Amino acid sequence: MNCQNIIYYSQVEKFIHEKRDLMKLKKFTLGAVVAAILAGCGNAADSNTVKIGGNFELTGNVATYGTSMNNGAQLAVEQKKGSY
Repeated sequence: MNCQNIIYYSQVEKFIHEKRDLMKLKKFTLGAVVAAILAGCGNAADSNTVKIGGNFELTGNVATYGTSMNNGAQLAVEQKKGSY
């Protein structure tokens, strides 16, 4: 609710209303953070698996760099596995 559109009878009432809005925002933010943390929890059965993520441009103007980085990441995985 926008506090500018409300007519307040006193500064105390305005302060209480703004404080209430701030508490709602804090609760929402805390809930979003907790949900994000819980969503990141994985299955314990996959504890030996390491997932590697990369954002490599494989098309467009900088595809040369993205392809090289992708090949480098794949080579590193192969070397780590011992299949190189």
